Amino acid sequence: MGACNRFYFCEQISGIPRFCVESDLKGGIPIRSAASLLAMHCFVTGKSPQDYIVMVRAQGTQFEALLKQAEKLLRIGQRLRSGVCLTRRQTEILDGVLHQRTNKEIASILNLSERTIKFHMSSLLAKFKVRSRMELVGAVSNHVLQTLPNLSPRTGESRQSPVAVPRHNAGASSDQEEQQEAKFALSA
Repeated sequence: MGACNRFYFCEQISGIPRFCVESDLKGGIPIRSAASLLAMHCFVTGKSPQDYIVMVRAQGTQFEALLKQAEKLLRIGQRLRSGVCLTRRQTEILDGVLHQRTNKEIASILNLSERTIKFHMSSLLAKFKVRSRMELVGAVSNHVLQTLPNLSPRTGESRQSPVAVPRHNAGASSDQEEQQEAKFALSA
């Protein structure tokens, strides 16, 4: 016996769901009842069957797997788009700087020496091509603003998805694998 699904008939242009049908005992779409409802709906609204698409809600683990894969691909896309490549540690230290913490406070939070924080700060300053913490905060802010979505002046609605700031570099081989996956995902 198949899983109980609902098949949602949505307008193709707007995506608005108009009606749904329950799956048959095998989990498939019941052709006769779905066709009857679709024909009746088309007759009443003056639309044709081609004006509709059918959507099915993914079941538990399928949907979770889909979300995980989508999040992974989103992170890959964000990394490919970003021009600054940061290590995990540099990202943590940059977060401390953005929260206006001193090197000593960041060292305490991350359980590192203050000298290690200074070393990573030097790397951050070099990567963002700035000379001071204030310039670093400004450069990161500018970088974030460049990757934020364009807002419609009248409605304030987003026209594109926001993209995260720094790129995290866990290792060259991992980055190469992710870039290959991104190329594959974008070509699919």
